[in-house]
Amino acid sequence: MALEIDVLAVGEKSKGGDAVALRFGDLHGSRNEQIVMVVDGGTKDSGQELVTHIRNRYRTDRVDIVVSTHPDADHISGLTKVLTHLEVDELWMNRPTNHSAVLEAMARNASGRLLLNAQLRESIEQADQVEQLARDNGVPIREAFFDGQCSDFGAGYQVYILGPTQFYYEQLCEEMREQKEQAKQTLTAAVANYARSVGTQVLEAVGKETLTDEGETSPSNNSSVVLLVRTPDGDAFLAADAGIPALEYVVTHAEQLGIDLSTCHFQQVPHHGSKRNIGPTLLNTLIGPKWGSRSPISVCVSAPKEGRPKHPSFNVTNAYKRRGADVFTTEGESFWFRRGQCPQRTGYRTATPLGYGPEEDE
Repeated sequence: MALEIDVLAVGEKSKGGDAVALRFGDLHGSRNEQIVMVVDGGTKDSGQELVTHIRNRYRTDRVDIVVSTHPDADHISGLTKVLTHLEVDELWMNRPTNHSAVLEAMARNASGRLLLNAQLRESIEQADQVEQLARDNGVPIREAFFDGQCSDFGAGYQVYILGPTQFYYEQLCEEMREQKEQAKQTLTAAVANYARSVGTQVLEAVGKETLTDEGETSPSNNSSVVLLVRTPDGDAFLAADAGIPALEYVVTHAEQLGIDLSTCHFQQVPHHGSKRNIGPTLLNTLIGPKWGSRSPISVCVSAPKEGRPKHPSFNVTNAYKRRGADVFTTEGESFWFRRGQCPQRTGYRTATPLGYGPEEDE
């Protein structure tokens, strides 16, 4: 019996995404004794890599559950490849246009779509493609909201949707509709700011924590489906791009179910390690207190090759490390996490945890 998680490398240069495959059960047994999941597909290229990976490493053409956490292009685009080339039993996804009459009306015609901000317009179009592919292939579509229940596969294997609730999701849909175009800092400016931070060394990376609880992210990110996979061999917490308010709800939901998230053996760092999505108070709950006993948690950041200083931010990875977690990043290389009796693989090496780095002072 075992659990294995593959966080694939996504994107080139400073643009990344999320593409995660996982399976659990008797991984030396027949396919019917295993559950295979895909959580987001990243870009078109990483979606094709997911297909190849599942065929070669999991030795199957069938995926039990595909989850689209939210319809941002760097998460959902690759799912078209998964739905085209693999047999999928069920798709879990939430669609903004199904939960906002105004968004649905605006998205229905070309002139209405022009009134949406560019990112939301693209997200709706991407979700349309994924939904249509699923319907064309006869794949059942399930909405993914927290309801206090779990998908129970027997023998101690369960998958929980810890967020969002439908009520919170519908609030976020209205915020999406009202959101204006976001100004984006150029890569040149970001690197220049980072260089100044490194050069002055006004902060001591190990001792002084600069991460705050004030980070803000987009309504789309906060709408992310957050999952908990529970197995006899270890638990996994998958946060997608959820931000601080969304994760605060998730923690509350877990507590209502009597679940201590700090006992998870694997955690996904939200939104590629952005300091806008996590804060010290949440980390004290998810991981443990600073300088406490060493946490047996491996955390992984899905980050592009040239994503620093934002993805990941050392403000974030240092904060995880201060709480005893081993921090790993993809940054061009896929990451394999395993618990229990997993089949051996060739072509892999032992991953080295990330060290402390210089934090940005704001």
